[in-house]
Amino acid sequence: PSSHDWYIEYTPDQFSVLRNIVLAHAPVKSFPCVIDVGCGDSSLCREMSRDNYLAVATDLARSAGVAQCGSSFVHCSAGSLPFAQHSFDIAVEKGTIDAMCCSKASGKGRADAVSLLRECARVVRPGGWVFSVSYASPEQRVPLLREGLGGDGGDTARALEVQTLSWRVQCGSRNGFNG
Repeated sequence: PSSHDWYIEYTPDQFSVLRNIVLAHAPVKSFPCVIDVGCGDSSLCREMSRDNYLAVATDLARSAGVAQCGSSFVHCSAGSLPFAQHSFDIAVEKGTIDAMCCSKASGKGRADAVSLLRECARVVRPGGWVFSVSYASPEQRVPLLREGLGGDGGDTARALEVQTLSWRVQCGSRNGFNG
C-alpha cells in the first residue's frame, strides 16, 4: 500500500528516531496494544506491527483505511473513540493535533485537540503512554497536553506527568536552502 508520512517516520531500522523513542519508553513486551489516532495514510501501524505491537489505526477519513491495508482500521472521530476505558497501552497522535490547531474549518481547533487528548487519556491504561509527535515547540504544545491529559476531575482522574523529548535536526546549505 502507498503511504506518505508528513512527520517523522517509524521505520524498521536502527536509525529511526521515533522507533527508538517508542521502544526505549514502551517496549512491546510491557506495552503491546497501540492506537494511532488520526492515522491518515501513515505507515505507523504497519511498521509497529512488524515490531509485534498490536496496532489499531483510526481516522475520520474513510479513505485512510485504504492505506492501512493489513492493519486494523476503525473509522471514527478522534474526539469520540469507540473503545472501552483502558483498552490500550499506548496512544500515538502524529500531527493530528497540529492539523486540528491549524484548521479554520471548524473554528474550534484547540477544543478538538483537547477532546482528542482526553480520549487518549481515557483509552490508555494507567501507566501507559501517550506519544504526541508535533512540529510545535514544547512551549506551545505542553500546556495543551497538560490540559487534555489532566484527567476528567472525577474518581478516575489520574495525575499524568508530561515529558517532552525533543531533538534538533541540523540542516546545512543545500541547493541554496539554509535551514
